[in-house]
Amino acid sequence: MMNDQVQWNISRILRDFGKLQNQMSSGKKVEYPSDDPVVALRASDMASKLRQFEQYRRNAEMANNYLGSFDSAVQEYISLLHRVKELVVKGASGTLSDADRMAIVTELREIQEHIVTIANTQVAGRYIFSGTSSDVPPVTKDENGRYVLGLPLGTKNLDTVVLGQRVEYTLTADEVFVTQSGESIFKAIDRIVEHLEDEETAGVLLNSADIASVDRALERALEATAKIGGTTRLLEYLGNRLDDLQLYSIEVLSKEQDVDIAEVVSKLATKQAALQAALKSAAQVLQPTLLDFLR
Repeated sequence: MMNDQVQWNISRILRDFGKLQNQMSSGKKVEYPSDDPVVALRASDMASKLRQFEQYRRNAEMANNYLGSFDSAVQEYISLLHRVKELVVKGASGTLSDADRMAIVTELREIQEHIVTIANTQVAGRYIFSGTSSDVPPVTKDENGRYVLGLPLGTKNLDTVVLGQRVEYTLTADEVFVTQSGESIFKAIDRIVEHLEDEETAGVLLNSADIASVDRALERALEATAKIGGTTRLLEYLGNRLDDLQLYSIEVLSKEQDVDIAEVVSKLATKQAALQAALKSAAQVLQPTLLDFLR
């Protein structure tokens, strides 16, 4: 009975000693649910939240990358619209020669081609202005060789989730290159070119309907810019909140799971002294053997 008791005490001390060594090497006071079920459950929940926060951060970074592409494209589009307006005003002058008007027509066609490349901008092989139909180019040519917008019905903006909030981070071509009246910038430029090619209508129509259509296109583009800016600010606010929540969660997880090194070192020293004392006492108690009795 004494032998069993001594061995059980030494085994218990060694078991505690090994647990403390594991805590020292891993830096965690709870490695397995059996160590402390309550703390292990809380730590698991907090670690799950941290992984979710990381996914939210990746979602926000992806959305910001897209928004940067949209902002660059729309700003370039706005500068082209300003140039179109300048050319329309210039073309409305009754003093231009046929050669001057044809030069304006040529530049307008080049600008139209450039706007097409903006509308068909691709990121990672997907058309950014096509929303959920990102494999379809938003601008194509019809049977007459004119540029038209042709997004499939039901096309919507792409969105993502950041901190439980759904955020749209794309713009469709209809939101940028089509005015509130339903006319695309490509159709407007085609009409402007037709008016320039007709000397009799150039001075009248360019000064009225055509300038108004360009102004409407500018208004729509500025609305798109405002939407991009608003979404960017929203993601910034969500990102700041995400940083705070992540920092708080890491602190809580550290308090729940991380070990106090100084405390473990102190306990190890105590257990080591207890182990030495147990071994010495066992040597004293278990000295007699069967051979001693047979001697």
